[in-house]
Amino acid sequence: MSIRWSIDPKVRAEVHFFTGLSFSGVRSVVHVFAGGRRQGPELEGDRVKSCALVGPLGTRMVLQASPSETDWEIAPWRAVILRQGTTIKAPVSGLPAVQIPDLDHLDRFDAKRPDPDAEEGFLLAGSVNEGQGWTYVGRNLGAELKCNVLGIRLDLV
Repeated sequence: MSIRWSIDPKVRAEVHFFTGLSFSGVRSVVHVFAGGRRQGPELEGDRVKSCALVGPLGTRMVLQASPSETDWEIAPWRAVILRQGTTIKAPVSGLPAVQIPDLDHLDRFDAKRPDPDAEEGFLLAGSVNEGQGWTYVGRNLGAELKCNVLGIRLDLV
């Protein structure tokens, strides 16, 4: 199933999606341009297991387990924000970036693979605008987000 995108017109970013954990498997790169345009392949949300976000500080990506435009926060979701002090430098562009080797696992922003020994709990947020830190999740954690990405939101905070 294709992913529904919701892009703020001011966002410029690059998102790398992988069909395997730890940035393995098939890689798909989506470039997002100012004006809400994007370039890249149509993604199959039932295959996405890991990703990386590259862009200016303040860029937020929300991965959703719901394609709904209105009540998507009822389903599982995860927000990732490029914040000062919690990013790495992207190798090609030099822009801030974060790496997510497993969509359902909380790792450091610079992790190359999931570390089950270092796992901590996610910060919970009542809504996407109430979250703290570089990554946080919604209150409904009953279902996995990995291989269940039905919507992606990109905006600036």
